[in-house]
Amino acid sequence: MLTYLNLKPGSYTFKVISSNDEGIWNKKAVEFSFTILPPFWQTWWFYSFCFIAFLSAVYSYLKIKASNKLIKKSNQMVTEQNKIIEEKNHEIIDSIKYAKIIQEAILPNNSLKEEMT
Repeated sequence: MLTYLNLKPGSYTFKVISSNDEGIWNKKAVEFSFTILPPFWQTWWFYSFCFIAFLSAVYSYLKIKASNKLIKKSNQMVTEQNKIIEEKNHEIIDSIKYAKIIQEAILPNNSLKEEMT
């Protein structure tokens, strides 16, 4: 029995010529053909899968990065709009307070109205 180690993937044909106990050799070699298939990680479809997975990972990374930039920009816009709304709200409240002061200065007090009647 022979053992052949580290045969690379491919097709092989063994040809054997033998003799018997009387030293008579056979005239025609016996042939045995076989094929060694490569492991799955050395096949074209595995390389294709890895390439597609790599491209998908790069694409996903770029999409997420672009999405994060868009979210950041959107958050900045919302913050700016909130500041503007806060300023406008403050201006309106100040205007209402000022109008109240003017009203109180011009119009007579309610207690005075009740005394006159």
